[in-house]
Amino acid sequence: MKQLDHPYVLKLLYCFQTPDYMHMVMELCEHGDLSMQLDMHQYFDEQLARFIAAELVLAMEHVH
Repeated sequence: MKQLDHPYVLKLLYCFQTPDYMHMVMELCEHGDLSMQLDMHQYFDEQLARFIAAELVLAMEHVH
């Protein structure tokens, strides 16, 4: 994930592991995640929903 460079994928800055957990330090996402946006708006209009779906598709294509 450190090597990924895409506008719709958060960058992994640092990663380390303790005996119980794996810690991943990622860049700040100022506007929160998708679930936070859904909590704020309750629903998206069709144009915004299409844009978000397109962002997700592009990010998944880049990762895979």
